[in-house]
Amino acid sequence: MALCNNDRFLEEKRANYVINKSFKMRRENCASPVISIVIPAYNAAESLKRALMSISAWKGKDLEVIVVDDGSEDNTISVANSIALTDSRLTVIHQDNMGRSSARNTGISIAHGEWLMFVDADDYLLAGWDGVTKDALNQYGNSVDYLIFSMTRSDLEDSTVSISSVDGNHTSTKITASVLKDALIKGKSIGYDSIKSQGFEWNACWARLFRRRLVIEAAEGHGGLPFPPCLRFSEDRLFNLAVLDTMGDSEIALVDVPIYYWDLGLSSTVGNASPDDALSLNDFVVAVDEMRLEHEKANLVAQEAFFQFRRSASLSIFKLAKATRTWKNLLENSCILEAVPQMSRFAGKHVRLHRLSLVLLKKRYVLPGLFIQHVTQRIGGALRTARGWMKRRRSKLNTGAE
Repeated sequence: MALCNNDRFLEEKRANYVINKSFKMRRENCASPVISIVIPAYNAAESLKRALMSISAWKGKDLEVIVVDDGSEDNTISVANSIALTDSRLTVIHQDNMGRSSARNTGISIAHGEWLMFVDADDYLLAGWDGVTKDALNQYGNSVDYLIFSMTRSDLEDSTVSISSVDGNHTSTKITASVLKDALIKGKSIGYDSIKSQGFEWNACWARLFRRRLVIEAAEGHGGLPFPPCLRFSEDRLFNLAVLDTMGDSEIALVDVPIYYWDLGLSSTVGNASPDDALSLNDFVVAVDEMRLEHEKANLVAQEAFFQFRRSASLSIFKLAKATRTWKNLLENSCILEAVPQMSRFAGKHVRLHRLSLVLLKKRYVLPGLFIQHVTQRIGGALRTARGWMKRRRSKLNTGAE
């Protein structure tokens, strides 16, 4: 298991320095773009073209797109290179497989736009994103260093929403970085009466604009790299926390227009749960220390542990035994064991059932705890399906009555 440690941090810094040197001539010969979009790509041959075509709606040379092929085993690099031949704004980098965080760090290291944006290769930007983004920068570009846009996702009934179908009288507001940081640490929701869609994904790094110097400053104060290179899960949450910690009480703009489509069906981390996924908790604990977030460590580890426990319980019932062995291994880590009593704070609905499964987990009755969590999730899924069916049924009846 690859741990996040100082040697790896230093190794990646040296690697990024070499990349920066190789792009020195190119940087001197190019006008600085307004936005640099970084796309980490691994085995994304089927979806990368869609992502790049959506980005190309932005007209003009004041955009830079950086695709970092993270050691793909398919034709990802060929797809990227073929598009780069027709669009000089696209730069393609190839590196050995080091993970999504490392790929993003590589992209950041060669970016020279005033603003940074991240797009995952299996997602895309909605038609009209360019106009919304330019309007937002005109409104907020001189007053904030961080803008968050709303998004839509493939598992929502109204996931076909596009910017053209959104009411032009959209709203926006500002919050302080400290408010969002507190919400991320404690798992709280953020609600504002002036925000209509509430289609914000608070933990993500996409559907956002970061001023590049802010990201660099945050990295320098939190371990040396923007994204912890050891993590497969929740690396963007730690990245956000480092940025928010650096901002203090500065303001963030929230723009209530969806510009981003999150395709859960193609996501390699959301959709493909494995009994060994929870082992990343060990790396998460180390990354929190490396990024100097020790003061928030208890809450962060408990929240991540609850997320991973639910992920393990979502496996088929035949895989719960293997997941049990994984969790018995994890409970040997005293930091994770101490976090178990705090996990119920992030349970939301059905707290009693969650609490029962977590009590069993603390007593190391892992399999019964996973099984109760598994049943709870199945019941919750069935209830959501039933509610959806009833809602559609009522809608059809109302339509017929009219």
